[in-house]
Amino acid sequence: HHEIPVDSKSESKIYQKLSLRNSYEEIRKGYNENLVRNLKKAEKKNLHIQKNFAPELLVDSFKEHQKIAAEKFNDSDYQTLLKLMQASSINAIGTCWAVQDPQKAILAAAFFIKTGNRNLYLKGFSSPEGRKQGAMHYLFDQFICENSSQDIDLDFGGTWVKNITQFFQSFGRVDCVHFPVQINRLPKALRWLQRS
Repeated sequence: HHEIPVDSKSESKIYQKLSLRNSYEEIRKGYNENLVRNLKKAEKKNLHIQKNFAPELLVDSFKEHQKIAAEKFNDSDYQTLLKLMQASSINAIGTCWAVQDPQKAILAAAFFIKTGNRNLYLKGFSSPEGRKQGAMHYLFDQFICENSSQDIDLDFGGTWVKNITQFFQSFGRVDCVHFPVQINRLPKALRWLQRS
């Protein structure tokens, strides 16, 4: 039993992960009906993936399209988040994907960090039009396809937000009980990454 630091607290929450050890065809069998419908919608719109999307653009678009979450943070917080993404990219453990429509409009983007045998979804955004077209569903599906049949997990992280949890659940994920130690001294942006 480890002693918990004085200025921290332990909270039980659920985090979700999806094993990518099976083939893409096997993993896709676990998708729910709503996800399959959204993927068919995205395919009809001829969406495609842009790899090596700039983290700076992801952060700017997050501020624009995820306004409720964005209001919680100041410029210093976003600089911390951006530096984390940039350092991960430089060290070849981070990857940033975006979804474009045929007119080159960016509809969604997500940043992933590979640590050990898991790919951790860090943060992302979807524009209003992207939500209509199932862009984020498409992005995760393509990421799963590219990384399937490997000895890794896709770690969706933990959240209490119902609609985000339902989004992750649509991929046939596994719920895991997690008892994190939240250090209150951490920068707000990093605490947000652990809690949101």
